[in-house]
Amino acid sequence: MIEKCIGKNEWVSDVIGDDFKKWRTKDKSSNFGSYPTKVFIEAPTGSGKTYFIINKLLPFAAEQGRNILYLGNRTVLEKQVKKHIGSVYYETYDENKEITKFDIFFTQNKIASITVMNYQAIIGALKKGLPAHISGKYYYVIFDEVHFFLEDALFNPMTFYCYDTLFRNFYDSVKIFISATIKETKTLIDSLKPEDYREERLGIEKNLIREDIKTYFVNSNVKKYVPYYFKEEAEILEAIKRNLFKDKWLIFVHSKQYGKQLQTKIESIISVLYSNIRDEIHTHKRMMEKKLNREEIIKEKRNIAKLEEEEKRIRKCKVAFVNADNKYNKTMSNIINNSKYNETILITTKVLDNGVNIKDTAVKHIVIPFSYRVEFLQMLGRKRIENNEVVNLYVQYPSSSDIYSKSKYIKRLFEKFNKVNELVERFEHLYEYRINNQISQQIDSEFKKANEQMTAIMQDFWNEDKSVQNLFYIDKYRNLRCNPFSTFQLIILENFYTNLDNDFKNIGYTAVNQKIEKWLGKQLVCSPIYLQEKLYGTMDDWIVNNLNKAISPADQAEFYEKYMIIFNIWLAKNFANAPEKLREWYSVKKGKDRRKAAICKSLQIAELPYTLVKRDGSWVLIDISN
Repeated sequence: MIEKCIGKNEWVSDVIGDDFKKWRTKDKSSNFGSYPTKVFIEAPTGSGKTYFIINKLLPFAAEQGRNILYLGNRTVLEKQVKKHIGSVYYETYDENKEITKFDIFFTQNKIASITVMNYQAIIGALKKGLPAHISGKYYYVIFDEVHFFLEDALFNPMTFYCYDTLFRNFYDSVKIFISATIKETKTLIDSLKPEDYREERLGIEKNLIREDIKTYFVNSNVKKYVPYYFKEEAEILEAIKRNLFKDKWLIFVHSKQYGKQLQTKIESIISVLYSNIRDEIHTHKRMMEKKLNREEIIKEKRNIAKLEEEEKRIRKCKVAFVNADNKYNKTMSNIINNSKYNETILITTKVLDNGVNIKDTAVKHIVIPFSYRVEFLQMLGRKRIENNEVVNLYVQYPSSSDIYSKSKYIKRLFEKFNKVNELVERFEHLYEYRINNQISQQIDSEFKKANEQMTAIMQDFWNEDKSVQNLFYIDKYRNLRCNPFSTFQLIILENFYTNLDNDFKNIGYTAVNQKIEKWLGKQLVCSPIYLQEKLYGTMDDWIVNNLNKAISPADQAEFYEKYMIIFNIWLAKNFANAPEKLREWYSVKKGKDRRKAAICKSLQIAELPYTLVKRDGSWVLIDISN
């Protein structure tokens, strides 16, 4: 029986209700039996997934004497879950002590345990089989952040082996799959039918065995995000500078190298801001040395006091960068224990993109590089939005070349994967035939040829393209095996970037807008806002502010730079479907000695009735429509 429940509520416990009491390892009421209940829960961050497991399912399990195995995808998530269990069920809990199994007593005769581990620990132990302390009987096995098996499949070849081992060992358990982005993983799990894991029951046809599948969707209709879109890093740095570090920022980056560079740049902004405030304080103190009247002295003292407070605040501003190399530092410890970080700016890689909760209303800004749906939503979901809180979301536009390069890389990786996999399958087929049949000269020759081809391709790919290595693993019989989850993930990514590349060619940046609006829907406060326009104004604002005003030679360089920012975003918005206009603009010669000419040409291309004229060395923007 397959049931779907789409909840109007924001809480997992409300959507599921008491249904969890009906989840069974087998259905005794059926003459033919059923497969164990398979549960899918899709719910956004902050909807009480962990609360439901620990405060609803766990006490019920304890009443029934049933054990729970809770699996997650990050050490940070594991520690947060353990801390939650300890705070609810134990008067004293040492969070620094390594505890994996918690015993929960509800009556004198009944006891249940909940064991908490992460998938990486399982993978690390797979060479010897499942760890002894989780090889026992579990009524419920919870696969939290189950998208791990797909998300890590391109750089962790053991994800399928891990899933397969867990499924086979806990075949009879109720399996609960949880994620804020479960769609793709659910499709994959549904394709792996139960009969793939257990032989047919004697005398019972497979089609007479009922599948008991429950699916719960928790919707979020709360307005949470004001969306801004940006192209260049300089825009975010300018936004941070204008914010004066009054709010906290959470910034995701794709690489460790770039994260370090960004940290240095932001620290430099803090240093300059601090130095400027110090200079202002000295200026006002020098003013105090002059002969001032009483009112002027009071005013200067107030100015100095205000600046000294600001100096003190800026001095406390820190920038932290978290990545795989330092994921156990003080910043991460604070996030695990308090769901907060003390720094003003936190820059992080994917190490923070799953399972971690940040509950801090001081975090007002989230910066995310555009990526495909699951990765994007997982990064966004790290910040818990409370009550009527609204957060500024900054999404970086990819360029057309970025999208094309990503699409090309995925296709190339897929081709290499298929090439290796075909050789593996051919080699295995010939090997089995060679073992089980009389060897003919032709078969022996083909086997040797396949062996040589395998050796050659392994030497090429394993030495030149390390990414291919991550798609295969060595099984316990020393055979090279492909990770089937890699195939599925490559198909997802290839389709996503190919379609995005095509959309981008047809409708430009609107393609990105459409994706974000589809993914977040009612969680957006308004339509997308271009960060450049927020910082520098729109083209209309520029015309109103500069019409008939003289721009002196000293100000012309800055005037030109700001105009170029405004015009380029205006052009992208208004001529996304007019490639001939874009080509015309890109062919315009630009340079220090052609600034005025470039502005005039841009206004002409845009069909706007304005131009720049030169008067006494200054530039003047005039209306030429009359």
